[in-house]
Amino acid sequence: MARRGKDELLAELNRLWDILDASWACRSELYDTFDSELAEVLTYRPSRQSFLSVAGNGQATMSQLLAGVRQAISDESEKWGLHETRPGPEASAFLAFYEGKTGRDYFEDAGNPRKLARRILGRGEIADETEYHLVNGILSDVDQTVFKGQDIDRINEMMGSFELERGND
Repeated sequence: MARRGKDELLAELNRLWDILDASWACRSELYDTFDSELAEVLTYRPSRQSFLSVAGNGQATMSQLLAGVRQAISDESEKWGLHETRPGPEASAFLAFYEGKTGRDYFEDAGNPRKLARRILGRGEIADETEYHLVNGILSDVDQTVFKGQDIDRINEMMGSFELERGND
């Protein structure tokens, strides 16, 4: 895979940040409706500019920032319940809000967590923390239907290998 230039990385980061912004906006709007952990992120919402300044002052690379935004989107998807087999009313409200705000389908923009998990299994390797947390979140759902039998064994092996390589707990 060819290396992406700084402009391409910035464009991708901005595209993903827009997804994150929409999730945060929905949390702000629906906080009173779903009085729960939905407000958790409202206490800390960095601006796009302050986030990008980390790369500008040499504290992180653009690739590291991009990985961070991908992880934040994955975390938001999990908080909305989008990894669950039977998403609840919060997930439905969020998906409707996202489509109303952007005119697009959330899963087309951010990726469907279940499809991403199947791709990871097919590839046979967990590439980064975001993928690790994605498959771990899906396995945590007792009703999950993404992995069956041997798939569960294989994904657990992949998670174990990733933990050994990265030194995760």
